[in-house]
Amino acid sequence: MPRIPDETTRGIMLPLLAMTTVDLNLLTALDALLAEGRGNTNGPVDQALAGLGLRHAILAVVPGFSAALAIANASDLVVGI
Repeated sequence: MPRIPDETTRGIMLPLLAMTTVDLNLLTALDALLAEGRGNTNGPVDQALAGLGLRHAILAVVPGFSAALAIANASDLVVGI
């Protein structure tokens, strides 16, 4: 489970699904795995973050959502589509 770098969690590891919101600080702090069939690493989330002067770390790109979920299930990565 990823360690949430936020003062409200005090470094406690929490599943993202238990959270009601994910703010930009959290989104940009987490490492991502991108499901993108064409290998494009500049999707809508990346474009929106860039517009705010932010970015997040994409550690890997896989061709399909099923593969991304399987990898994310066995790691601390979040999946972007």
